[in-house]
Amino acid sequence: MDNDEHSANAEKERKAKAAQKKREWRAAKKAALSHGSELAVAKKATKEAKRTARKGRGFAADAKITLLVTENPKRIGTATHRMYAQYRDGMSVAEFRKIGGTASSLRWDIRHKFISVN
Repeated sequence: MDNDEHSANAEKERKAKAAQKKREWRAAKKAALSHGSELAVAKKATKEAKRTARKGRGFAADAKITLLVTENPKRIGTATHRMYAQYRDGMSVAEFRKIGGTASSLRWDIRHKFISVN
């Protein structure tokens, strides 16, 4: 029984040390952020750059779609085949989005050289 108590106490001590270390780390991080340390500023800049990069992945509404293949390359009977059939040479991205097209569909078709967007 003494051994069980010892191991239980050791486990409690380990958890307490880990919790203390976590509190100290959070306090140091908070202090660094409030004082504008170089690391904190760099982290904030990186986070902001990633956030704005995600926003910029879209296409301009007035950009024109150009078909690069003559036949529908999608598997017949699928939703993507029906959506690809909606593409028209010279169609704007806004028109494509109105009929239910998505930016991810555009990116996929561009990557696979089915269309181009200018």
